[in-house]
Amino acid sequence: MNWIPEQRLWQAVVNQAIHDACNTAWRHELEQMQAFSWFANGGKDFKMVCDMAGYSESYVRGKFYALMAKRTISRQT
Repeated sequence: MNWIPEQRLWQAVVNQAIHDACNTAWRHELEQMQAFSWFANGGKDFKMVCDMAGYSESYVRGKFYALMAKRTISRQT
Protein backbone atom coordinates (compact mmCIF):
# COMPACT_ATOMS: atom_id res chain seq x y z
CA MET A 1 0.00 0.00 0.00
CA ASN A 2 1.32 3.45 -0.94
CA TRP A 3 0.91 5.83 2.01
CA ILE A 4 2.56 8.85 0.41
CA PRO A 5 -0.67 10.72 -0.55
CA GLU A 6 -2.13 10.08 2.89
CA GLN A 7 1.10 11.18 4.57
CA ARG A 8 1.06 14.39 2.58
CA LEU A 9 -2.50 15.04 3.71
CA TRP A 10 -1.56 14.60 7.39
CA GLN A 11 1.60 16.67 6.88
CA ALA A 12 -0.67 19.43 5.58
CA VAL A 13 -2.76 19.11 8.77
CA VAL A 14 0.41 19.62 10.86
CA ASN A 15 1.46 22.58 8.70
CA GLN A 16 -1.97 24.18 9.00
CA ALA A 17 -1.91 23.79 12.79
CA ILE A 18 1.51 25.48 12.90
CA HIS A 19 0.17 28.30 10.72
CA ASP A 20 -2.91 28.66 12.91
CA ALA A 21 -0.88 28.77 16.12
CA CYS A 22 1.71 31.25 14.79
CA ASN A 23 -0.39 33.63 12.73
CA THR A 24 -0.71 36.78 14.81
CA ALA A 25 -2.94 38.41 12.17
CA TRP A 26 -5.47 35.65 12.59
CA ARG A 27 -8.80 36.97 13.87
CA HIS A 28 -9.92 33.88 15.73
CA GLU A 29 -7.96 34.01 18.96
CA LEU A 30 -9.71 30.96 20.45
CA GLU A 31 -8.68 28.75 17.52
CA GLN A 32 -5.15 30.16 17.71
CA MET A 33 -4.93 29.21 21.40
CA GLN A 34 -6.38 25.76 20.67
CA ALA A 35 -3.78 25.12 17.98
CA PHE A 36 -0.98 26.22 20.30
CA SER A 37 -2.39 23.99 23.04
CA TRP A 38 -2.51 21.06 20.62
CA PHE A 39 1.26 21.27 20.23
CA ALA A 40 1.99 22.02 23.87
CA ASN A 41 -0.23 19.36 25.43
CA GLY A 42 -0.12 16.67 22.80
CA GLY A 43 -2.56 13.87 23.48
CA LYS A 44 -3.75 10.95 21.44
CA ASP A 45 -4.98 13.14 18.55
CA PHE A 46 -1.58 14.82 18.29
CA LYS A 47 0.18 11.44 18.36
CA MET A 48 -2.16 10.00 15.73
CA VAL A 49 -1.69 12.96 13.35
CA CYS A 50 2.10 12.82 13.77
CA ASP A 51 2.11 9.07 13.13
CA MET A 52 -0.08 9.40 10.04
CA ALA A 53 2.17 12.21 8.74
CA GLY A 54 5.23 10.00 9.21
CA TYR A 55 6.70 12.30 11.87
CA SER A 56 7.70 11.62 15.44
CA GLU A 57 5.96 13.70 18.10
CA SER A 58 9.27 15.07 19.33
CA TYR A 59 10.24 16.13 15.79
CA VAL A 60 6.99 18.04 15.28
CA ARG A 61 7.10 19.64 18.71
CA GLY A 62 10.76 20.58 18.24
CA LYS A 63 10.10 22.22 14.88
CA PHE A 64 7.10 24.07 16.34
CA TYR A 65 9.00 25.43 19.34
CA ALA A 66 12.00 26.37 17.18
CA LEU A 67 9.68 28.36 14.91
CA MET A 68 8.02 30.02 17.90
CA ALA A 69 11.42 30.96 19.37
CA LYS A 70 12.56 32.38 16.02
CA ARG A 71 9.38 34.45 15.74
CA THR A 72 9.81 35.75 19.30
CA ILE A 73 13.42 36.78 18.64
CA SER A 74 12.52 38.50 15.36
CA ARG A 75 9.76 40.51 17.09
CA GLN A 76 12.19 41.71 19.76
CA THR A 77 14.66 43.13 17.25
